Amino acid sequence: MLSSEPLKKNSNVNRLLAGLTRRDRDQVLAVCTRVSLTSGMILAEPGQPMAQVYFPIDCTICLTTPTEDGTQLGVSLIGHEGMLGSTLTTGIASLQVQASVQEGGDAWRISRNKFLLLLEALPLLRRRVSSYLHLTLDYLIRKSACCQFHLLEARLAYWLLMVHDRVDEDAFELTHKMLADLLGVRRVGITLAARALQSRGLISYRRGTITILDRDGVIAAACTCYGVTETSYERLLG
Repeated sequence: MLSSEPLKKNSNVNRLLAGLTRRDRDQVLAVCTRVSLTSGMILAEPGQPMAQVYFPIDCTICLTTPTEDGTQLGVSLIGHEGMLGSTLTTGIASLQVQASVQEGGDAWRISRNKFLLLLEALPLLRRRVSSYLHLTLDYLIRKSACCQFHLLEARLAYWLLMVHDRVDEDAFELTHKMLADLLGVRRVGITLAARALQSRGLISYRRGTITILDRDGVIAAACTCYGVTETSYERLLG
């Protein structure tokens, strides 16, 4: 059964790195730099080779793709459970999405070339990164069906849980515009969905800050997609 408690971060490494042996982890961190990322920073552009790989510690990175009306549609969210740059295990150095910082914080950063050398030298690191890439692809498949068949209120609850799992606080900054862009809907739809969750005492929303008041209630309100990838993560990488 999925835990009602959000996954908490390690103060120095993210969960993907935490699953390495101490020797392997120390070898990775020896060539990493801890950097502070601010909200809105662009880390990768569509079609451009990534020069750096990021392992979030207490920040979140949002992957988005542009739409015809100029907005950005949310594709995926990366936090302390994962990394930006997992496609390098397949030899692909560029993404077809934009990667930007959603929630500011720290991350471990390593150059692409050094990371590729580590993948060759550390089989366990390659296996864990490959497993994470597999989970990401599985999530994207489920998300396409989610957007087609699930109600907006349930999808909003799902996204809020994804954010909550990747931050260390019950309150986080998300404006209606950001949520509308991420979910690919109009702002009025987000307003109505957020109001419905708030009226049930599940969340509070004020001046661009959303606070989770009843996590169990938000899980109940979310679509059935929530928990599937999370459970698979625990099985493969937990």
